[in-house]
Amino acid sequence: MIATSSRKSIALWDFEGSGFRGINPDETSAENGGDDAWQVAEGASDIVVSLCETATWQRETLEEEFARHAEKWRAETGFMSSVRDMATHPSYQRIIGMGQDAVPLIIHELRQRSDHWFWALNAITGVDPVPACDRGKVERMRDAWMNWGDTQDASRL
Repeated sequence: MIATSSRKSIALWDFEGSGFRGINPDETSAENGGDDAWQVAEGASDIVVSLCETATWQRETLEEEFARHAEKWRAETGFMSSVRDMATHPSYQRIIGMGQDAVPLIIHELRQRSDHWFWALNAITGVDPVPACDRGKVERMRDAWMNWGDTQDASRL
């Protein structure tokens, strides 16, 4: 998430599972000290409080999240020779977790540069357009997946 604002607020993270909560000074009541009163719910435990310049949050778009994970995956696996290790990297797995929505992004990425996206494409789509004779030949595998992408209804990708 990206934070933007010129106002000060308090960011709370409850490690027992309730997640992120932002508190704005305008939410405090005058009887409890007004704008300078910052309260945490009674009984909350394991809360980390940090002062930050933040009140408005924006979610990443799918494209931004994909780009962030793809870049991290490339940076952290570029030296690896094991496709299995590349495919089990947390960012690669997150991209697989995006499901069908990630397929056009992966196909686009393949068009830009050759990389090991085949495991993800197969895991998401359940198909494998690569002929047995081309397995292990990255450029041919890339071509097979790009051709597959060209034959798919764009609304289904």
